[in-house]
Amino acid sequence: MPGLSTGVIQRSPTGIGTQEGMNILVIAGTYRVTLNTATGEYAFTEPSSTTNLLDGNSISIAPNPAKDVLNITVTAQELKGDVQVTLFNQKGQKVLTSNLNIQDRATLQVGNVQPGVYTLHMTNGKSIVGKQVVIVK
Repeated sequence: MPGLSTGVIQRSPTGIGTQEGMNILVIAGTYRVTLNTATGEYAFTEPSSTTNLLDGNSISIAPNPAKDVLNITVTAQELKGDVQVTLFNQKGQKVLTSNLNIQDRATLQVGNVQPGVYTLHMTNGKSIVGKQVVIVK
């Protein structure tokens, strides 16, 4: 797939990485990293993981664009359970944070969020995924 890169990195100590101004919290350890340079989406998973968390079958977010709610559907075991979801604007500012328990599907209320393009950052402490979403009014 054009624009998709995968590799393994070791991150130590715990810290914050930056992609176009957004802070990406990364806990110390070794990760399999997938970056989609065409969309800015990213995934950090265990090195032995064979699941591509950026494909549409692992995590889907709909509707996108959204007005009031984002429905998050997760089929990948790597991101199920207690998940912290954070919405970052294009300046890297945290706009919304919510703790969700995602077994298959969860809903994030975005009715109070200003229209724009955002990165939806999801982590359960083991895996991290960032997906682009659009909020409209």
